[in-house]
Order: sequence, then C-alpha cells, then structure tokens
Amino acid sequence: MKKIIVFALLLVMVTALAGCGDGAKTTEEVQTEKELQDNQKSIEKASEKTENKNEAVVAPYYDADADKYGYCLDNGEKVSEAIFDKAEPFSENGFAKVKFEEKYGFINKDCKFVIEPQFDEAGDFASNGIAWVREGEKYSYINKSGEYVFEAKFHNAEDFSSNGIAAVYKNSKWGYINESGECVIEPQFENAGDFSSNGLAPVYEGGKWGYINIDGEYVIEPSFDKADYFAENGLASVKIGSMSEGKWGFINEEGEFVIEPKYDWAYAFSENGLAPVLEDDKCGYINEAGEYVIEPQFDSAAVFSENGLAVVRMGGWENGGYGYINESGEVVIEPQFPEAYDFKDGFAEVGVGGKYHFINEKGEFVTPN
Repeated sequence: MKKIIVFALLLVMVTALAGCGDGAKTTEEVQTEKELQDNQKSIEKASEKTENKNEAVVAPYYDADADKYGYCLDNGEKVSEAIFDKAEPFSENGFAKVKFEEKYGFINKDCKFVIEPQFDEAGDFASNGIAWVREGEKYSYINKSGEYVFEAKFHNAEDFSSNGIAAVYKNSKWGYINESGECVIEPQFENAGDFSSNGLAPVYEGGKWGYINIDGEYVIEPSFDKADYFAENGLASVKIGSMSEGKWGFINEEGEFVIEPKYDWAYAFSENGLAPVLEDDKCGYINEAGEYVIEPQFDSAAVFSENGLAVVRMGGWENGGYGYINESGEVVIEPQFPEAYDFKDGFAEVGVGGKYHFINEKGEFVTPN
C-alpha cells in the first residue's frame, strides 16, 4: 500500500511539472507517466492477489508417491510441496502443526515455519495463545512465538481451559496450574480432566469420579465410575456401575440425574443440543430431554463438529466403514473409510490403506493440481 501511494504521488508530481511548461508533454514524459500507471496497476493487482490468498482456505494433502504431506489452496493451487511427515488443518490463529524430520513445529499459511520443528510432541494452541509441548519425557508450555512461558516441567500436561487453568501431572498425581505456571490446585488426584465453561472439572480419586471447582473443592462428590466434561447446556455424561454392566446417563451441575442412566455408552452434547448414545448395540442421538432425534442405527457415533457433521460407522464391524451424517441424520458422506475423524477448519482426516488423507465437506480428497 505504501508503494502505491508513492507511485501515485510521483504521478501527481509528473503531471504538475508538465503543467508548469507550455502545456505540451514530451515523448519521455508520456512514457514515464505510462510506466508509473502500469506500475501502479501491477502493485494493485499484486496487493489484491495477496489479500485473496490470505482469505483462501489452505488445506493439507497427502502425496502417496512421496509418502509425505503438503498444503494447497482449496482450488488445488500448491502452497507447499509434500515435505512433512504429518500435517494438520490450520487453526483459527493461522497456525498449523506439522511434523518435519521427526520433530513437531508450527507453520503459517505461507507454509513457513513460525516455530521451528524441535518438539517430540505438541498440543494445539488454546484460546490464551499457549500450547503444551514435550521434549523427551518432560512437558512444558510455549507461546505463539515459540518461547517457553515458564520454566516448570511436568510428566504430563493438558491444554489450558477457557478459565486459564490447565491440568498437569507431577509426582504421580494430577493438579492444576495457571498461565504463570503457578500451582493453583495441588497435585492430589489419580486422574483429572479439563475445566468446562461452568467452572467444573472431573477428577478421579479413591476409585470414583467427581467434580471440583477452581478452588479445588468438590461441588459434586466422587460417586461415578466414569465422568465426562460438562457441555455448554450444563449437562455431563456419567456412568454408574461396572465396566461390563454399568449404564450411562446425564447429570446437571448439582450432580442430579436429568437423563437416567440407561445407555450402554454416552458422550457429551454438541452445541446443536444432540448427544450420541449407545443402546441395544446401536448408536443414535438424543436431545436434552432424552428423546431420540436420530434413531439408533449406527455401529458407532461421535459428537457433531462445528460444521454440523458427525462421524458414524455403518455396515457392521467387519465389512462396514466410517462416513458422515448431518444434524437430520442424513448420510452426506458415504461410509467408506476404515478410519475417520472430526472436521476441523472444514477438513477431516480419514484413514485409507494404512495412510491418512484429508477430505472436504463434500467427501472429496484434497489434492493439488
């Protein structure tokens, strides 16, 4: 933009100088003015192209010949050759996690490293701009510049929740730290989950799961054999009973059952108000009243992604495959994949022939031109 302004000013100056003479332009002046105009147009086109590229969707693709991953635009134009051992879709912060020469790092949408590959393992950046990383047997946290946020090291670590607290494992127990690495809940639990937006986190102690608040106090006493996080609707799936004979239901923030434990398996509610459950060997989706919205018909089912699609398996465990349904239960991507995962940034990873590819929301493989 600065160059465009400079050329525009030069153009004005040339015109003004011509007006100070006898009103006639020399051949050289005309050529100079034309060159300036052409340069200005070229810069405007380049600027427009850059803006379009920034707005375009950059997606990972798999190259079978190279057995590597690269990135291309959604129109098939290559952004990067297939050089990465692993690749993921871009997150909202404009970074994508990749594995290069056996180490993890992060790239931008120009496929340039913004954090050099140096970690044995890495998580995604949380909303606070912090991600966990592992080097050897120790976990710590970095910011988006790749700098360590604090010096503390742990034996395991989870993502930061929206309240700025993360579960960490140290001295054979789980506790919680804040964004400065300070321990806010001492390591004391045998297992621990992330905090939900309601300020409650599931923890495991003495053979049972319960829920604590950010002060580490039990709000719901340990009484469940399995427990999941609270969804945005204030409900959490929990299990009562043994591994083989126990049943799943849903509780509210007071620990009261609002959907009685009668399912063989259940998972969290999505933002659309639907939760996958297993009953009589088939999975379906219920609403917050425990009513089936999508009748049990799938071998397995996952939560809905932000784009309104969910992974399901159909056709049996021997000959069937994974595909995707919409919120009406209609199959939009046929069950055909041996493995399939949730959509992220408009793309989903699927396993085919022992290798992992990426598909778009139409079920088409991402491939460069």
